[in-house]
Amino acid sequence: MADTLLAYSYSLITFSLLYFFLKKTLDRKGDISFKKEILWWVLFGFVFNLYGFSWLYTTYPLIWMKGGMIQIIGIGILHLILSLASALCFFVVGYGFVYSKKIHIHLKPFIFGLSLTLAEVLRSLFISLLYLGNKTTIDLHFNAGTVGNALALTPLIEYAYFGGTFILTCIAGYLVYCTASYENVRRYIWHTFGIFGLAIVIHFFVPTYGPQIPITVSVITTDFTTLPDNEILAAFKEQNKRIHTMTTSLKDSNPSIIVYPEDTRYFAYIGEDTKNTLRKDFQNTLFIDGDTTRGKEGLSNVSLFYSTKEDKLLGRGKSFLLPFNEYIPYFFKPIFYFFVPQAEMDTYIRNHTYTPIHSVKTIPFGDIRIGTLLCSEILSYKVLSDVKDERPDVVFFQSHLNVFHNNLWFRMHMLSFSTIAAAQLRRPLIASVNGAPSHMISPYGRVVRTMPAGFSTSTYII
Repeated sequence: MADTLLAYSYSLITFSLLYFFLKKTLDRKGDISFKKEILWWVLFGFVFNLYGFSWLYTTYPLIWMKGGMIQIIGIGILHLILSLASALCFFVVGYGFVYSKKIHIHLKPFIFGLSLTLAEVLRSLFISLLYLGNKTTIDLHFNAGTVGNALALTPLIEYAYFGGTFILTCIAGYLVYCTASYENVRRYIWHTFGIFGLAIVIHFFVPTYGPQIPITVSVITTDFTTLPDNEILAAFKEQNKRIHTMTTSLKDSNPSIIVYPEDTRYFAYIGEDTKNTLRKDFQNTLFIDGDTTRGKEGLSNVSLFYSTKEDKLLGRGKSFLLPFNEYIPYFFKPIFYFFVPQAEMDTYIRNHTYTPIHSVKTIPFGDIRIGTLLCSEILSYKVLSDVKDERPDVVFFQSHLNVFHNNLWFRMHMLSFSTIAAAQLRRPLIASVNGAPSHMISPYGRVVRTMPAGFSTSTYII
């Protein structure tokens, strides 16, 4: 409930900021220089992104560094760099106002919404450039904390099927323009009705996707702590006992699928005798585990699929990584040496630098197709589009979120980008998370059920 209320507060603050900056521009009626108009909307971009990126502080204390003021300063510098870089992209909104002087008055709300969208497309590309690292890509990534996220808990979220958070930004800007003044409300009343009317059409006439026959899905939620590197092996062996107990407790539910959080490594630490027991107790079940593999190019996170019927283990790699937690971007590496001792940084780079693996994200299981999103992949419009193109019947979000300390402010953002992801895919999205709540979200982007952070098993029929 608390994270839902915070999500509504995010909507309120976003719309208030947008209304304030837009109203000032409209009240000037063009009586301002081109340069000042540009700077005005760059200022909006800076203020809004300072707010949007505030979740960065939920990572304190970073689990791989010693806590203290030096760490807060480092996060603050990152916060400022990202906010400034994002702000520059909003010059296109100011340019849009200059250009819109020459167009028909009924196109102006659309031009405003479109310019905001273009600014956030540039923002996405610019941030992925700043975060460029080994084998990462410059693409439409990092879509949390956008203007479009303000519509995450509204019926208008269903527009996300046609363009994710970007089209939501366009819709948000369009509506704010239509309601920015009494004159605009009168002039654009049919535009507003049209947006909500089309949302009704989308809800009832654009199909949702899912399994053709009911399937039973069991979700395991955990809350294991992150331990130092020299204790990891023993920790995984110990936590595996608890995972196995939770797994066997699901026997009577006869699930078609059991899903675990990212990097659970259940199958990495069970013997052949345990596998035989699983094959006997779960005769036609797909287990979706998470693991870390070490290859020629280093560590990689993977989703592992094990079918008891076929006795076959398949994997697919994580293609979009979380910067700083899974790799150090080229741009920030020299900066971070000012805040982290050389020995600590070298140890971290050696043990925590991952390599993305670009591969298909869905597998067939009987008559259905199963898709997975591994943690930070849910923040990438590009990855979500790739998953959508592979036409899964259900998508599982596996995540390991200890770095955010189950912070309420981050949970609010997670709720927002998870619901938008489900609406973009228009398919059931089921989360299995370590260190934060797990959600089951409908193809319409609505939360059906929430499992609080902790240790629990939940079973659904989809």
